[in-house]
Amino acid sequence: MTHVSMPANEVSRIDINRSGRKAARVMQHTPPPPRTRTRERQREDTRQRIYDAAMDIFRRDGFETARVDDVAKAAGVSHGTFYFHFATKDEVLIQCLRASEVRVAAAIETVPADAGLMAAMEMAVAMIAREWESDPKLFADVAMVALRYLFKGEVTQVVSPGTAAAAPVPVPAPAVPPTPAAPKSLVSAAMVGRFVHAGERGEVTRLLPAQVLADLFLVNVFAATLAWCADPTTRPLGLMLAGVIRLYLDGVRGPQV
Repeated sequence: MTHVSMPANEVSRIDINRSGRKAARVMQHTPPPPRTRTRERQREDTRQRIYDAAMDIFRRDGFETARVDDVAKAAGVSHGTFYFHFATKDEVLIQCLRASEVRVAAAIETVPADAGLMAAMEMAVAMIAREWESDPKLFADVAMVALRYLFKGEVTQVVSPGTAAAAPVPVPAPAVPPTPAAPKSLVSAAMVGRFVHAGERGEVTRLLPAQVLADLFLVNVFAATLAWCADPTTRPLGLMLAGVIRLYLDGVRGPQV
């Protein structure tokens, strides 16, 4: 075997390159230092504490009259700390809504794909009823805030699955407004596929896109829930929303028409 000698400067350059690549690999796999993780956890804990205090005060005083100063005091933080985590009171309710959507969408996904559209719709309304039946006053506030943000295109926060109301992962607002066909909610996104399959099986009309059919269904559920909030004693929310499914699929015409 022929031994080829290399100049010392070439050997040094190779050693440096190898060391650099090795250091880069180490840096890629090195977890954040404990102090950084601790600060992140502290921020998450503070945000959760503010969120919990805000929700308690919204329920006690009403959303519109609730004061940020009272929320900060109850959470044991400064006025400025509240605004560090939430730009407005509205953002607290948006987090509440998105956390609820995560749970409802996850429940819909548990319905087998071949179970039929009715099964998915029943799961959706059952979960929505479970989420809001004990909070009619809060749902009315959440609904109004959601409508404001929806029309402004600013509902841009999501919550990681498995968290009840944990700190959301911020999603920057897109530079270009989303197309009209983009799902407006996680629940809508979960229902679209169900309507696609229902159309293929002949369960529903295919005159309208599946996205439109899903949104029409959820708008009816939303409107019925909001109407129920005005007088929750009339009937259970779950029963009212079950009626929405029937009206949506069968229409409002009676048998004698």
